[in-house]
Amino acid sequence: MPFLTDPAIATLLVRREPLIMATSVGLGSLAVMLGLLLGYHYDLAGSATMARVAVAVFLVVVSGRALWTGAARRPAGAHA
Repeated sequence: MPFLTDPAIATLLVRREPLIMATSVGLGSLAVMLGLLLGYHYDLAGSATMARVAVAVFLVVVSGRALWTGAARRPAGAHA
């Protein structure tokens, strides 16, 4: 199941192309397994839940990266 979020997340996490491809496959597999598991237990549509899991992981990674790079750029004495 091709999602655009999986390679986008992998690109945020790693830089080398072979690692991006491997990370993307792992993230896609995770989204499929979690989506089907959640869909089964909560009686939801499987494919829609897989997509929601992938988007949720993307949002978590983007937010975490923004917090990480924002904290790294802030001078030591500065307060938010």
